[in-house]
Amino acid sequence: AYVGDTPTDMETALAAGVHPVGVAWGFRDRAELARHGARTILARPVELLDLVDGRPRGARGRPAVPM
Repeated sequence: AYVGDTPTDMETALAAGVHPVGVAWGFRDRAELARHGARTILARPVELLDLVDGRPRGARGRPAVPM
């Protein structure tokens, strides 16, 4: 995955053949990231953890399921 907040980041990910992940807390809005190829758009930084380990997170970033 390639994580970024600009259209250039999404285009770079696509050119590199990796999964483009946009972040909604950055410079551009969700629609612009999606137009430029974001396949996943995260709303909060803690969601990066979900992307890495696949576990849903609770409100404070702790795993929502027992480990």
